[in-house]
Amino acid sequence: MYGTSLIGSYTLMRGVSLISLGYIGEQKMARMMALGESVELEWKTGVYVALLYLLFTITSFFQFNTGENKDAMAEQVKAQGNDLADIQNEIKDEEEYDN
Repeated sequence: MYGTSLIGSYTLMRGVSLISLGYIGEQKMARMMALGESVELEWKTGVYVALLYLLFTITSFFQFNTGENKDAMAEQVKAQGNDLADIQNEIKDEEEYDN
């Protein structure tokens, strides 16, 4: 559940960063650090990271609440199925009793 929230949030954030520019990519940043170069981040980087955390939080809560609702509906359907099976068994028993 949290994996899909994180991947989706990152993908959206990364797409926005590619369109609006101002964000150094992870590969370029890793290459610069491996070469011992200093990495200067622009103010937009903070906005992108904040966007990532915000989207992750919102989508996690959404998925968690949706999952709980789905579980509750599944339990209700199982209960209805059990009730239906009980009714069918009662009908069979009455038919056998009548014969």
